Amino acid sequence: MKRKKTHKSRTLKSVLGAALEIPADVLGGVPRMTLMGGELLTVEDHKGIMKYTQNEIILNSLLGMIEVTGRELELRSILPEEIQINGLIEGIFIRRKASPAT
Repeated sequence: MKRKKTHKSRTLKSVLGAALEIPADVLGGVPRMTLMGGELLTVEDHKGIMKYTQNEIILNSLLGMIEVTGRELELRSILPEEIQINGLIEGIFIRRKASPAT
């Protein structure tokens, strides 16, 4: 029951945001990723670290899993809402969560 309510509130947010032309990142919850020079990635609105190695870092988010691949990856800073990843970033993949059936 709680899951439906969360889905409905996110849908309401997205509908209102679209109607008012408010970007999704301003409404909150959607991860914002900023890549600088292929060596520094900042991810805002993450939901935790799922995997951490020198070649792969996987973060949880409302969209799904964010997989960062590369070489010599390290966590430069970890804050409750933001993570910075340093290293030779070769790929960023989003494994989206399955949409609930309507």
